[in-house]
Amino acid sequence: MNSLEASIKFTVEVQQTNKISLLDVMIERQDSLLISYVYHKPTDTGLYLKWTSNQPKQYKINLIKCLCNRAVKLCSSELLLRNELDHYRKTFLANGYPPDVIKKRMRKFVLNKNKNNNNMQQATNVETIFISMRHYCDYSIT
Repeated sequence: MNSLEASIKFTVEVQQTNKISLLDVMIERQDSLLISYVYHKPTDTGLYLKWTSNQPKQYKINLIKCLCNRAVKLCSSELLLRNELDHYRKTFLANGYPPDVIKKRMRKFVLNKNKNNNNMQQATNVETIFISMRHYCDYSIT
């Protein structure tokens, strides 16, 4: 496929120890199950917007919400989600965020998540979606 467009280079990554990362998701195979959680690169410094930075307070609060939302969408179990939220809590503390602000925002987020989960369980309409992908002659990977 690399010969189709010179400015785009495709690479292939093979799983190692039943794990493979894709963007910011780590996908792990355990027997016949696939579990997913947030992937942090080895070069991740944990540096986010400092609490003392000269930015609107709402930006900082929205950062907490954004990362919590990311964790909820990517973590496939409650245990993985709790671990990720604890990681974020420690990261925000290291960036100077007040503990009460972190606790309040994360608690509010988790309560809303639980409320949304209850609403989703009540929904009975299930729709199956099929996605088709093109096959380019000799360029597909087997």
